[in-house]
Amino acid sequence: SNSTWYYVYAYSDGTTTLRFIINTTPPDATGLWQSAGGDALRRYIGCFRTTSGGAPIAVTAYRGRYSYRVSDLGATALRVLTAGGDTSYTDIDLSALVPPHSRLAELGLYLAPNTAATTRIGGATLRRKGGTVGGVVGINCGTGTQWPAVERAVWLETDTNQDIQYQVSTSAGSDYPALTVDVLGFQE
Repeated sequence: SNSTWYYVYAYSDGTTTLRFIINTTPPDATGLWQSAGGDALRRYIGCFRTTSGGAPIAVTAYRGRYSYRVSDLGATALRVLTAGGDTSYTDIDLSALVPPHSRLAELGLYLAPNTAATTRIGGATLRRKGGTVGGVVGINCGTGTQWPAVERAVWLETDTNQDIQYQVSTSAGSDYPALTVDVLGFQE
């Protein structure tokens, strides 16, 4: 199906043969077995998401850490925010690229300075939705044409809906930078 999370399980068919099943039922809270509808004998192996066209999104997994294969995907395939400029905390939905049972996302941040102003500092902070000031991740850049954009990769906890929040800021006036966010991967 299109735009769907799939989960891979291994199980015995009652003889000596190992079988695999792929379905839309997520693993239980332990992350070891199929949850609802399972017979508690289906061992969780991993997950993947399909595109809007139904093809699996290119991903590599190792010990519960998933990295999207950026080189195999389009330039904006992992984009969840483009040139965001909200000055108060605003939601970013990661659920298309972070599965329902995961709470940790790897994000690529790109902060572009406001080139219309000079000698200011622009910044952005991100947090788990509902988080507090003490739990933010930040990135800063100068403003004006003399300053380059800044890139950073970070790991950030999500809420139960795979949401995070961001806001941009400036040291003076309205010289706000623009934040772009891509999901690079996730951890189970």
